[in-house]
Amino acid sequence: MKTYEVVIETTVTKTITVNADDKDKAEEKAHEQFNVFNGWALSLVTSSDEYNGLDTLSIEEIES
Repeated sequence: MKTYEVVIETTVTKTITVNADDKDKAEEKAHEQFNVFNGWALSLVTSSDEYNGLDTLSIEEIES
C-alpha cells in the first residue's frame, strides 16, 4: 500500500445576524459566533497547518 499526503482547502461562508452599536462591534460579535460554529474545523488545525483566520466579506445594517 502507498502513502500519500493530501492538502485540503475549505471555505465556509455563513451570514450571521447580530445586534451591535456599530459595524466594528458587529464584526467582532459575528467573528466570535462563527468561531464557536466553526470550532470543530479549527480543532483540526495543527501548528504545521496553514490557517488564515476569518475574512469579513461585507457588513450591512438591517432596517427594523
